[in-house]
Parts: sequence; structure tokens; C-alpha cells
Amino acid sequence: MTVFRHDRAKAPVKAVEIDAGWLERSMTAVQRALHARAEAFRIANTHACDDYAVFKNDLDARPGFLLMHWDGTAETETKIKEETKATIRCIPLADTIQTSSGPVSVRTPGVDPVSGRPSAGRVLFARAY
Repeated sequence: MTVFRHDRAKAPVKAVEIDAGWLERSMTAVQRALHARAEAFRIANTHACDDYAVFKNDLDARPGFLLMHWDGTAETETKIKEETKATIRCIPLADTIQTSSGPVSVRTPGVDPVSGRPSAGRVLFARAY
């Protein structure tokens, strides 16, 4: 009997069937399932935000990643960190990011809701736990 740790699925397997090919297929299936689960979790916990008051509320109400415009200055980043304890996790390389409410353009220029200055695009903010 085999039991996979990622989903607790059990399946009878004859000992003679367990070879390098079976192990490779099993590990590939486990890797795909873990990746799909992690990706679904990330999407469900990533939200776009265009208002600083909403941003601050969302950090408490629904923790995860928040995509928000940033003017690119250390001054604004420091203000956000001091007021919310959130920091920039990354500047996305992708043009769009899947969020809980659908795809969001990362490269579309906008306005930084903290400083009111122009923003070249969105970055991912989050708190460390």
C-alpha cells in the first residue's frame, strides 16, 4: 500500500511494479499537485489595491500579497513600512499577475496612493510573519 503525504491518497501497488519509472511518474505527479495547490493559494491571497486606506485595512483583514502602485522612492517605501509594517516583496517581472479578482496589469502606469506621484507600475507588498 502506498500513501502520498501531500494528499493522503492510498493506492495498492505491487512491489514488482515499483521501479525507477514508477518513482519518477509518482514524484512528477506529486510535484504538479503541490505546485497547483501553491499557485491556487497565492492567487487567492493576492489582491490589487489603489487606495492607501484600503491597503492598510486589507493588510489586517485579508493578509497576503497586495499589488499597489509605488512611485519608486525610498521615502514612500519607508513611510509604508513605518505605518503598516509591510515591505516590498518584489517588483514583478510579469506584465500581469493573477489575483483573487482576476488578472491585474503590473506595467500600467498609475498614481502612487501614498505620495500622489506618478508610478511606473505596481509592486507586491506584504508583511513578514
